[in-house]
Amino acid sequence: MTNLLDVSELVVTLLLLFEIFFRCVADRRAFIKSRQNWIDLGLAVITSIIQIPVIHKSGQPYAWLTIFQLLRVYRVVLAVSWTRELIVSGLYHGRVHENDFTLASRIG
Repeated sequence: MTNLLDVSELVVTLLLLFEIFFRCVADRRAFIKSRQNWIDLGLAVITSIIQIPVIHKSGQPYAWLTIFQLLRVYRVVLAVSWTRELIVSGLYHGRVHENDFTLASRIG
């Protein structure tokens, strides 16, 4: 099971890295101007560094660095329109609650 998780983690990291690379090559000027692209690039680089065997097997440092792998989920959340609207609305009103997501998932 651990091997499957390690392999899937590596595959997702490489896909993210290649996607960022191709996005940059396709339109370098637009890439440089977008804050979201810089965040994605940072996440891609950091999660790629995490895959280096010395770091990956380091124990506690690796455990702390996995937060960057979890942050990759924000891309999926922003890609789905109703979750993006909930987050923006919640941030605007100063709160985002898990019940908002539960209700929206039942409605949508």
